[in-house]
Amino acid sequence: TVSTIENFQMIPNPASRDLTLSFNAPQGESVVQLTDLAGKKVLEKKFSTTNGENKLLLSLEDFDNGYYILNLSCGNSMVKDRLVIQH
Repeated sequence: TVSTIENFQMIPNPASRDLTLSFNAPQGESVVQLTDLAGKKVLEKKFSTTNGENKLLLSLEDFDNGYYILNLSCGNSMVKDRLVIQH
């Protein structure tokens, strides 16, 4: 069984319309947050993960061009990465 987030990928990055998160995680409740560089939360989505491989599709069409920080948390595990949105 998986106990932490592993093999995390954001595809594509830079992104224009849609972003796919791909990762291995434990089963449970998870949260993805997107914040701008000023720290303002622009997206928060709660979802359930299954033990093993997970994919999540996010629509980015309503967000302005720029740099963002994406946080993914599953249980006690968290990953953070920089995302560029370019329409």
